[in-house]
Amino acid sequence: MALDLNCTYTIDVPFQAPQIVTPTVKRRSRGGLNLISVRGIVPLLADKLATIADPGDRTHAAVVLSRAGIVICDTADPDWDDDPLSRESGRLRTTYRGDIPQITVADVLDVAAQLRTQLAP
Repeated sequence: MALDLNCTYTIDVPFQAPQIVTPTVKRRSRGGLNLISVRGIVPLLADKLATIADPGDRTHAAVVLSRAGIVICDTADPDWDDDPLSRESGRLRTTYRGDIPQITVADVLDVAAQLRTQLAP
């Protein structure tokens, strides 16, 4: 099933204007590597956010995820082999550190794997 890259998620932070988050995909080449970076991953994890019962905790989780990103690389890098924020020797990686108990780094990397399949040339 393809992920909807046009979906949005609204974060309602008290005393602030609502923040609407939409995934942003950018492709670039650097040093012979082809990279896909994805920011605004909150809507892609909305089902996980929905499992957080407390509204304040859910808002906090959404804010944390709004700052996280995914990088998909077409080449392995042995420097990433043991990094807990990556899979497949760095082909899939995230800046999310697993700060929210209901949303693991593995959950984010699962989304990264789906995106790679969907966005592959």
